[in-house]
Amino acid sequence: MRVIRCMLMLLLILAVVGCTTGAEDGTASESVDSRDSETLARLNGEPIYVFEFEEFLDYSGAGESSAETRKDLFRDYATRRLIRQAALKEGVVVLSEEVEEYVAQWTLAGFTEENFAEHVHDFLLVQKYLVLKLSGQMEVKLQEVLSYYSSHEEDFIVEDQAHVWELLVDKRSEAERMRAQLVDGDIRAFKEMGRKYSKGITAQSGGDLGIFTRGDLPEEFEKVIFALKPGQISVPFRSGNGYHLFLMEEWVPRHAQKFFEVQQRIFEDLVAGKERVALEEFLNDLVRDASIEVYDPKLQF
Repeated sequence: MRVIRCMLMLLLILAVVGCTTGAEDGTASESVDSRDSETLARLNGEPIYVFEFEEFLDYSGAGESSAETRKDLFRDYATRRLIRQAALKEGVVVLSEEVEEYVAQWTLAGFTEENFAEHVHDFLLVQKYLVLKLSGQMEVKLQEVLSYYSSHEEDFIVEDQAHVWELLVDKRSEAERMRAQLVDGDIRAFKEMGRKYSKGITAQSGGDLGIFTRGDLPEEFEKVIFALKPGQISVPFRSGNGYHLFLMEEWVPRHAQKFFEVQQRIFEDLVAGKERVALEEFLNDLVRDASIEVYDPKLQF
């Protein structure tokens, strides 16, 4: 569920930059100090204070943003709070062991934030809730995958590809001497010579440059490389780095990928598309059915 996971990472960031969690039943406490006294909005009766949203804007670098951007950000912020409310209402539970494991992973990555465990709890709460609500809507049938493949054939065309090896030295005489010792098709000997004598960055692997399609390399390189036949070694070629010998290990001409080669990719793309639609519809319904009072006219949505 890639789309949902991406959104959840955003939600974790939103949580870290200032979300009043309130009581365990999802209602925020009314006992706040003087800086919290100005209420910006109420979501199903739960207050959002001005300072909370301002802190979020400052943290995200959007403090001086346009009125339209502030309104969009406030909708995202409020939606996150609504998801949390709904999760608590439905009795979604996050175990302390789950929070501790997640906090440990982020701590190892060097992330430390005050009250981070509380934010992680909210993050996992939202994650569980969204998966619970949306996972059943992601089914993709084989016929859908086949239909997509047959109607998007142009997306699965692979251009000419060449698997290339390189040997790079400083002097032409060195390159010519090595070329005289090599026999076309003897990849093993080329690799051994590359490991011993090449000064290229691929020397440790014997000179394996990888697979290229036309347009991946500078034109002067392609003129030499794409003129080779499989197994053939080029004559010495000069560049700004020295003198090259290229070996064409394999040539794969332009072709259409078979269904079995791309079916997993198609499946994942179709699932991601369904996730986007389901998530958007779910969040729109959540906002529509909520009791939302926004006291700043510029933030009404």
